[in-house]
Amino acid sequence: MLNTAEQRLVGRASWGQGYRVPNLKERYYLFDHSALGYMVLGNPALQPERSNSYQLGLDWHWGTTLAVQANAFYNQIRDLIQVDQDQAAVVQGVAQYRYENLANARTAGLELATQWQALPTLALNAAYTYTHTRDEQTGQALTRRPEHIARFGFDWMLRAGSTLSWRTQWQSRELVSSASQAYSPAWSKSDLSFNQQLGRDLTAYAGISNLFNAQRDFSDANDFGPLAGRFVYLGARYQWGAGSTPGKETS
Repeated sequence: MLNTAEQRLVGRASWGQGYRVPNLKERYYLFDHSALGYMVLGNPALQPERSNSYQLGLDWHWGTTLAVQANAFYNQIRDLIQVDQDQAAVVQGVAQYRYENLANARTAGLELATQWQALPTLALNAAYTYTHTRDEQTGQALTRRPEHIARFGFDWMLRAGSTLSWRTQWQSRELVSSASQAYSPAWSKSDLSFNQQLGRDLTAYAGISNLFNAQRDFSDANDFGPLAGRFVYLGARYQWGAGSTPGKETS
Protein backbone atom coordinates (compact mmCIF):
# COMPACT_ATOMS: atom_id res chain seq x y z
CA MET A 1 0.00 0.00 0.00
CA LEU A 2 1.28 3.45 -1.02
CA ASN A 3 -0.26 6.46 0.69
CA THR A 4 0.88 10.06 0.15
CA ALA A 5 -0.79 13.42 0.49
CA GLU A 6 -1.83 13.36 -3.20
CA GLN A 7 -2.35 9.72 -4.04
CA ARG A 8 -3.12 6.30 -2.61
CA LEU A 9 -2.35 2.88 -4.11
CA VAL A 10 -3.83 -0.29 -2.63
CA GLY A 11 -3.16 -3.86 -3.78
CA ARG A 12 -5.16 -6.93 -2.83
CA ALA A 13 -5.21 -10.67 -3.44
CA SER A 14 -7.87 -13.18 -2.50
CA TRP A 15 -8.90 -16.80 -2.80
CA GLY A 16 -12.30 -18.19 -2.02
CA GLN A 17 -14.56 -21.18 -2.44
CA GLY A 18 -18.15 -20.84 -3.59
CA TYR A 19 -21.24 -23.01 -3.28
CA ARG A 20 -24.46 -22.03 -5.07
CA VAL A 21 -27.73 -23.94 -4.84
CA PRO A 22 -29.95 -23.72 -7.96
CA ASN A 23 -32.61 -21.07 -7.48
CA LEU A 24 -36.36 -21.45 -8.06
CA LYS A 25 -36.13 -20.07 -11.61
CA GLU A 26 -33.50 -22.62 -12.60
CA ARG A 27 -35.34 -25.50 -10.98
CA TYR A 28 -39.04 -24.95 -11.54
CA TYR A 29 -39.99 -21.82 -13.51
CA LEU A 30 -41.32 -21.87 -17.05
CA PHE A 31 -40.43 -18.85 -19.21
CA ASP A 32 -42.84 -19.09 -22.12
CA HIS A 33 -41.72 -16.99 -25.08
CA SER A 34 -43.46 -19.16 -27.64
CA ALA A 35 -44.30 -16.06 -29.67
CA LEU A 36 -40.55 -15.55 -30.07
CA GLY A 37 -39.95 -19.22 -30.87
CA TYR A 38 -38.54 -20.51 -27.60
CA MET A 39 -39.23 -21.52 -23.99
CA VAL A 40 -36.87 -21.96 -21.04
CA LEU A 41 -37.71 -24.79 -18.66
CA GLY A 42 -36.54 -25.35 -15.12
CA ASN A 43 -34.76 -28.57 -14.16
CA PRO A 44 -35.48 -30.04 -10.69
CA ALA A 45 -32.49 -32.40 -11.06
CA LEU A 46 -29.88 -29.62 -11.09
CA GLN A 47 -26.90 -30.02 -8.77
CA PRO A 48 -25.31 -27.14 -6.79
CA GLU A 49 -22.38 -25.26 -8.30
CA ARG A 50 -18.99 -25.36 -6.58
CA SER A 51 -16.11 -23.06 -7.40
CA ASN A 52 -12.61 -21.92 -6.51
CA SER A 53 -11.93 -18.24 -7.20
CA TYR A 54 -8.65 -16.32 -7.36
CA GLN A 55 -8.36 -12.53 -7.67
CA LEU A 56 -5.62 -9.89 -7.87
CA GLY A 57 -6.50 -6.20 -7.77
CA LEU A 58 -5.17 -2.66 -7.62
CA ASP A 59 -6.93 0.57 -6.59
CA TRP A 60 -5.30 3.93 -7.37
CA HIS A 61 -6.73 7.23 -6.14
CA TRP A 62 -5.44 10.69 -7.00
CA GLY A 63 -6.99 12.85 -4.31
CA THR A 64 -10.74 13.08 -4.84
CA THR A 65 -10.41 13.76 -8.58
CA LEU A 66 -9.46 10.44 -10.15
CA ALA A 67 -9.83 6.79 -9.19
CA VAL A 68 -8.78 3.71 -11.20
CA GLN A 69 -9.47 0.07 -10.32
CA ALA A 70 -8.07 -3.06 -11.99
CA ASN A 71 -8.96 -6.63 -11.09
CA ALA A 72 -7.84 -9.94 -12.61
CA PHE A 73 -9.83 -13.08 -11.85
CA TYR A 74 -9.73 -16.83 -12.44
CA ASN A 75 -12.54 -19.24 -11.52
CA GLN A 76 -12.71 -23.04 -11.60
CA ILE A 77 -16.32 -24.25 -11.51
CA ARG A 78 -17.85 -27.70 -11.08
CA ASP A 79 -21.45 -28.40 -12.12
CA LEU A 80 -21.87 -24.97 -13.68
CA ILE A 81 -25.54 -24.17 -14.33
CA GLN A 82 -26.26 -22.80 -17.79
CA VAL A 83 -28.56 -22.96 -20.83
CA ASP A 84 -27.24 -24.10 -24.23
CA GLN A 85 -29.26 -24.23 -27.46
CA ASP A 86 -27.53 -27.54 -28.11
CA GLN A 87 -29.78 -28.97 -25.38
CA ALA A 88 -32.98 -27.70 -27.00
CA ALA A 89 -35.87 -29.91 -28.08
CA VAL A 90 -38.23 -28.51 -30.73
CA VAL A 91 -41.92 -29.07 -29.95
CA GLN A 92 -44.51 -27.77 -32.44
CA GLY A 93 -41.96 -25.34 -33.84
CA VAL A 94 -40.98 -23.97 -30.41
CA ALA A 95 -37.46 -24.60 -29.08
CA GLN A 96 -37.53 -25.75 -25.45
CA TYR A 97 -34.29 -25.01 -23.58
CA ARG A 98 -33.50 -26.50 -20.19
CA TYR A 99 -30.98 -25.57 -17.51
CA GLU A 100 -28.21 -28.17 -17.26
CA ASN A 101 -25.01 -28.75 -15.26
CA LEU A 102 -21.58 -28.63 -16.93
CA ALA A 103 -19.15 -30.96 -15.17
CA ASN A 104 -16.13 -28.64 -15.26
CA ALA A 105 -15.68 -25.09 -16.54
CA ARG A 106 -13.38 -22.14 -16.03
CA THR A 107 -13.59 -18.41 -16.51
CA ALA A 108 -10.82 -15.83 -16.43
CA GLY A 109 -10.54 -12.18 -17.26
CA LEU A 110 -9.86 -8.59 -16.38
CA GLU A 111 -12.06 -5.79 -15.01
CA LEU A 112 -11.11 -2.11 -15.36
CA ALA A 113 -13.00 0.89 -14.00
CA THR A 114 -12.36 4.59 -13.56
CA GLN A 115 -14.14 7.59 -12.04
CA TRP A 116 -13.05 11.12 -12.93
CA GLN A 117 -14.35 14.34 -11.42
CA ALA A 118 -13.54 16.34 -14.56
CA LEU A 119 -15.18 19.52 -13.27
CA PRO A 120 -16.85 20.47 -9.99
CA THR A 121 -20.16 19.93 -11.82
CA LEU A 122 -19.21 17.01 -14.09
CA ALA A 123 -18.34 13.43 -13.07
CA LEU A 124 -17.39 10.77 -15.65
CA ASN A 125 -17.21 7.02 -15.18
CA ALA A 126 -16.19 4.13 -17.44
CA ALA A 127 -15.71 0.38 -17.06
CA TYR A 128 -14.60 -2.55 -19.18
CA THR A 129 -14.71 -6.31 -18.58
CA TYR A 130 -12.94 -9.00 -20.60
CA THR A 131 -14.02 -12.60 -19.93
CA HIS A 132 -12.50 -15.78 -21.34
CA THR A 133 -14.53 -18.97 -20.75
CA ARG A 134 -14.07 -22.67 -21.42
CA ASP A 135 -15.99 -25.91 -21.00
CA GLU A 136 -13.17 -28.21 -19.85
CA GLN A 137 -14.73 -31.28 -21.47
CA THR A 138 -15.29 -29.87 -24.97
CA GLY A 139 -12.74 -27.03 -25.04
CA GLN A 140 -15.44 -24.65 -26.31
CA ALA A 141 -16.53 -21.31 -24.91
CA LEU A 142 -19.45 -21.18 -22.48
CA THR A 143 -22.79 -19.96 -23.75
CA ARG A 144 -24.46 -16.62 -22.94
CA ARG A 145 -21.25 -15.03 -21.66
CA PRO A 146 -20.03 -12.13 -23.84
CA GLU A 147 -16.28 -11.72 -24.14
CA HIS A 148 -16.36 -7.91 -23.91
CA ILE A 149 -18.61 -5.53 -21.95
CA ALA A 150 -18.04 -1.77 -21.78
CA ARG A 151 -19.91 0.95 -19.89
CA PHE A 152 -19.72 4.73 -19.91
CA GLY A 153 -21.65 7.42 -18.08
CA PHE A 154 -21.65 10.93 -16.72
CA ASP A 155 -23.48 12.99 -14.11
CA TRP A 156 -23.71 16.70 -14.93
CA MET A 157 -24.99 19.13 -12.34
CA LEU A 158 -26.60 21.82 -14.48
CA ARG A 159 -27.24 23.94 -11.39
CA ALA A 160 -27.76 23.32 -7.70
CA GLY A 161 -30.29 20.52 -7.30
CA SER A 162 -30.46 19.67 -11.04
CA THR A 163 -28.58 16.65 -12.40
CA LEU A 164 -28.51 15.20 -15.90
CA SER A 165 -27.23 11.61 -16.14
CA TRP A 166 -26.25 9.42 -19.08
CA ARG A 167 -25.46 5.70 -19.08
CA THR A 168 -24.37 3.57 -22.07
CA GLN A 169 -23.63 -0.16 -22.15
CA TRP A 170 -22.14 -2.16 -25.03
CA GLN A 171 -21.45 -5.85 -25.18
CA SER A 172 -19.89 -8.06 -27.84
CA ARG A 173 -21.58 -11.04 -29.43
CA GLU A 174 -22.20 -14.12 -27.26
CA LEU A 175 -22.32 -17.83 -28.04
CA VAL A 176 -25.81 -19.35 -27.79
CA SER A 177 -25.24 -22.82 -29.28
CA SER A 178 -22.07 -24.86 -28.84
CA ALA A 179 -23.20 -27.35 -31.50
CA SER A 180 -23.93 -24.95 -34.38
CA GLN A 181 -21.60 -22.18 -33.15
CA ALA A 182 -24.50 -19.72 -33.41
CA TYR A 183 -23.96 -16.31 -31.84
CA SER A 184 -26.24 -13.56 -30.59
CA PRO A 185 -25.01 -10.29 -32.17
CA ALA A 186 -23.37 -7.41 -30.29
CA TRP A 187 -25.64 -4.64 -29.02
CA SER A 188 -25.59 -1.33 -27.16
CA LYS A 189 -28.14 0.55 -25.06
CA SER A 190 -28.24 4.09 -23.65
CA ASP A 191 -30.30 5.63 -20.84
CA LEU A 192 -30.86 9.33 -20.10
CA SER A 193 -32.32 10.74 -16.88
CA PHE A 194 -32.86 14.09 -15.19
CA ASN A 195 -33.33 14.70 -11.46
CA GLN A 196 -34.62 17.93 -9.93
CA GLN A 197 -34.59 18.63 -6.21
CA LEU A 198 -37.90 20.34 -5.38
CA GLY A 199 -37.50 20.71 -1.66
CA ARG A 200 -35.85 19.30 1.41
CA ASP A 201 -37.13 15.73 0.86
CA LEU A 202 -38.81 15.79 -2.58
CA THR A 203 -37.17 14.97 -5.92
CA ALA A 204 -38.80 14.94 -9.35
CA TYR A 205 -37.27 12.79 -12.06
CA ALA A 206 -37.77 12.02 -15.74
CA GLY A 207 -35.90 9.90 -18.21
CA ILE A 208 -35.76 7.66 -21.23
CA SER A 209 -34.60 4.05 -20.94
CA ASN A 210 -33.17 2.56 -24.13
CA LEU A 211 -33.02 5.99 -25.74
CA PHE A 212 -32.26 4.75 -29.26
CA ASN A 213 -34.79 1.89 -29.11
CA ALA A 214 -32.22 -0.90 -29.52
CA GLN A 215 -34.02 -4.26 -29.71
CA ARG A 216 -33.30 -7.80 -30.76
CA ASP A 217 -34.31 -9.08 -34.18
CA PHE A 218 -37.41 -11.07 -33.23
CA SER A 219 -37.19 -13.09 -36.44
CA ASP A 220 -33.74 -14.37 -35.39
CA ALA A 221 -33.94 -17.11 -32.76
CA ASN A 222 -30.25 -16.57 -31.96
CA ASP A 223 -30.63 -12.87 -31.12
CA PHE A 224 -30.73 -12.25 -27.35
CA GLY A 225 -30.31 -8.47 -27.46
CA PRO A 226 -32.53 -6.10 -25.45
CA LEU A 227 -36.14 -7.27 -25.28
CA ALA A 228 -37.85 -4.02 -24.21
CA GLY A 229 -37.73 -0.99 -26.48
CA ARG A 230 -37.68 2.72 -25.64
CA PHE A 231 -39.44 3.61 -22.38
CA VAL A 232 -40.21 7.14 -21.18
CA TYR A 233 -40.92 7.73 -17.49
CA LEU A 234 -41.77 10.63 -15.19
CA GLY A 235 -42.24 10.66 -11.44
CA ALA A 236 -41.43 12.04 -8.02
CA ARG A 237 -39.84 10.56 -4.92
CA TYR A 238 -40.30 11.66 -1.34
CA GLN A 239 -37.49 10.58 0.97
CA TRP A 240 -38.19 11.29 4.60
CA GLY A 241 -35.28 12.97 6.30
CA ALA A 242 -33.20 13.25 3.13
CA GLY A 243 -32.21 16.80 4.00
CA SER A 244 -30.69 18.97 1.32
CA THR A 245 -28.75 16.19 -0.45
CA PRO A 246 -29.94 15.97 -4.07
CA GLY A 247 -31.32 12.57 -5.00
CA LYS A 248 -30.58 10.60 -8.14
CA GLU A 249 -32.91 8.23 -9.93
CA THR A 250 -31.42 5.26 -11.72
CA SER A 251 -33.22 2.86 -13.96
